[in-house]
Amino acid sequence: MREKQKKILEKILWVLGALAIVLAVALMIFQVYINHHKQAFVTLVNNKLNEAVAGTATIKDVTINVWRYFPNVDVAVNDIVIKDSVYNKALLQAKYVSTRINMIMLISKNVNVHNLFVEDGIIHLFTDKNGYSNTYLFKKKNKKSATGKAPVIDEVELKNVGFVTENAIKDKWFGVSFRYVHAGLDYADSIINISLETNALIKGLGFNLQKGYFLKDKTVKADWALTFNNHSKQLSFKETPVKIGPSNFILKGDFFLTDTLTAHFRLLAKASNINYKDAASLLTPNISKKVNLVELTRPLNLTATIEGPMSFRTIPLINVEWVVARNQLVTPVLTLDECSFTGTFTNERNKQYPRTDDNSEIALNKLSAKWGGLLLAANTPTVVTNLVHPVLQFDFSSATTLTALDEKLNLATLHFTKGTAELNVQYNGPLGTDPALLEYLSGNLKIKNGAVVYEPRNLTFNNCNGEVVFSQSDLLVHNLQCDLNTNHFKVDIAGQNVNILASSTKLPGAASIICTVYTPDLDLADFKTLFAARRAVVRRKSKNGVAKPAVQIDNILENGTLNLVLQADAVHLKHFTASNVQARIAFEKNDMDIQKVSLQHAGGSVKMDATVHQTSNNYNTATANLNLSNINVEKLFYAFDDFGMKSLNATNLRGVLNTTANLKLGIDEKGNLIKNSMLGNLQFSLKKGALVGFKPLEDIQKFIFKNRDFSHIEFAELKDNLQIKGDEVYIPRMEVETNVLTLFIEGIYSFGNNTDISIQVPLSNLKSRGDDYVVKNRGANRKVGASIYLRAKGKDDGNVKIGLDLFNKMRGNNYKKQFKDDTGEK
Repeated sequence: MREKQKKILEKILWVLGALAIVLAVALMIFQVYINHHKQAFVTLVNNKLNEAVAGTATIKDVTINVWRYFPNVDVAVNDIVIKDSVYNKALLQAKYVSTRINMIMLISKNVNVHNLFVEDGIIHLFTDKNGYSNTYLFKKKNKKSATGKAPVIDEVELKNVGFVTENAIKDKWFGVSFRYVHAGLDYADSIINISLETNALIKGLGFNLQKGYFLKDKTVKADWALTFNNHSKQLSFKETPVKIGPSNFILKGDFFLTDTLTAHFRLLAKASNINYKDAASLLTPNISKKVNLVELTRPLNLTATIEGPMSFRTIPLINVEWVVARNQLVTPVLTLDECSFTGTFTNERNKQYPRTDDNSEIALNKLSAKWGGLLLAANTPTVVTNLVHPVLQFDFSSATTLTALDEKLNLATLHFTKGTAELNVQYNGPLGTDPALLEYLSGNLKIKNGAVVYEPRNLTFNNCNGEVVFSQSDLLVHNLQCDLNTNHFKVDIAGQNVNILASSTKLPGAASIICTVYTPDLDLADFKTLFAARRAVVRRKSKNGVAKPAVQIDNILENGTLNLVLQADAVHLKHFTASNVQARIAFEKNDMDIQKVSLQHAGGSVKMDATVHQTSNNYNTATANLNLSNINVEKLFYAFDDFGMKSLNATNLRGVLNTTANLKLGIDEKGNLIKNSMLGNLQFSLKKGALVGFKPLEDIQKFIFKNRDFSHIEFAELKDNLQIKGDEVYIPRMEVETNVLTLFIEGIYSFGNNTDISIQVPLSNLKSRGDDYVVKNRGANRKVGASIYLRAKGKDDGNVKIGLDLFNKMRGNNYKKQFKDDTGEK
């Protein structure tokens, strides 16, 4: 039995061997035939290709190998080119194309392609503006009905193959360079499962060429699991790790390819720890340029969805969400540290308008960050709209210290040394790289217990509390209260055209600030530095975008006009005191324009206007117009330390003074009057006047009227027009009518030792005057008859000595003409 089975097996093996030999011989004969008729096969393939396409097709060589992959026949084509007949452009061009076809399936008219391999090639599909498309090449020239089934391809491999499809009508262009692709296809009824390995360079995805390309020049590496449904024409893939450039993504997509009208797609992309610039580089250049106006220095997480129709000139809906935690945000204006927020992007801000750049929006929600020592928090979403001409909107607030704010402002004129602040800042304007765009900034600053140094005058204000409101051209300060030494102030400021945030810093003198100040008690000694040279301020360097506004603030404070409106209940300086003080003073560079001052002093009122100009570090020139009404002359002399006189002081004077003066004078750096600098005239009237214990008059008793009392002299109204030059005062002839005697005086009174006054004593004074004598003026130039002349001369010690002037030498002195020439009097 075993022997029989053995013989049967041997016969089967002999038969199989014989068949194998026959098949091998047949294959050898077939291979030899093919090799021998290779050129005929090349011609045949060329002819068949030209029959199959509506253009021209050529191949250089065909290689058929029946041995390598038996029972599959290996067919390889070298240098294949398929061109259209209109533009003569290559639709397909490849150095090498090969495939393996199952011979057994081919006999049954079912073409089974086991492997399609293309190397060093390019596929270019295009449609021109007239609607011509080179895809017509694939339309058969004859329409004979096919008897076999469509070829089945179960493996595709590409190496260095480019693919480009462009449509001039739809303004679309897509280009990919496949460095390596391997696709395995598994057919199950109407479902095709595709395992796809890709290593490609995306040249660009242009959905609308006017907007540019997405993913331009980005490498893509991934292993895909694709599913294509032949019935629904849906191509989809589940979440797949994909490396795009240096970044790792998770992609998920669905493409519905039913027809031109209803074809659409939906793509989901997620990325963790992606760099901001890498993410921005995936977008079109115009969007990327706008997005790159800001930068995040550390990675972030984002999720994006792209969906929409695939029809002509359609733009997909793009929505992006991202999460930023403790990152650094760099903007054209400033750099924010420890920045955290959630963000969104959409190209469909308003659903009623097309998905365009000007309908796009970037929103940052719940933003918080540090700006140096400042903690910033967004009160509303920070939004960028219209990416064609980007507009930025934000509203920040910060609770911080004034020293931290000082570090960021880097002002040269103001220096914050202590205190706290609440800062609220709003911006609504263009987004750009020019820091001058800060002119669209507005906001307010609330100061509490602050201290600030005004550097040019070295003035330190303490206990500052109040609110500063600012915008592009306006500056308001509400109820700012502060102290300067013993002075307490309440300040309101209204600034117009201050241009703190404007783009130009060349605005000296253009700013107008009205500063209204109230104080219950003002010590003028604390403001003597106003007469000193302004301290040169050193502008601190700023590395952030607020440098220009800081320079602008410095320019305003140094070069702008400050209009001070002052109201003080009381003012004092040494012995001088005043009440109900009101003043308007304009400060501009080195000038003070004292436009209007009114005050109550010594029982009367004082009005004044003046200008002060700093000519050197220790000298100021001033012009002043004074009006004194009903002033107690005793208190006046006491308040001003007797005006530097040694012979006449407050204890000697009584009366009510009215004066009008026009003066030019010099003031030193400490605010003191330079005596020999005065020039001008003074009209005065002294009523109810009296001289008490005035020694020069008492000395008259040495010569005449020895029995009369000169210790208390009451006189009628004294009035004259005095001319002042340097430290000397010219007294025109003046009548002095008293209860003791009548005098006429004329000459020079000096604040130094050059006093030289002629005193005419009419002999009519020999008649004594009783208690009922009415003191009244009778005229300075009337004839008084015989007189005795005395001369009051200054001594080196500043006192005045009176002596006889028997020959009236004063008549020869032309003081009157000299003073009129110097003072400009006519």
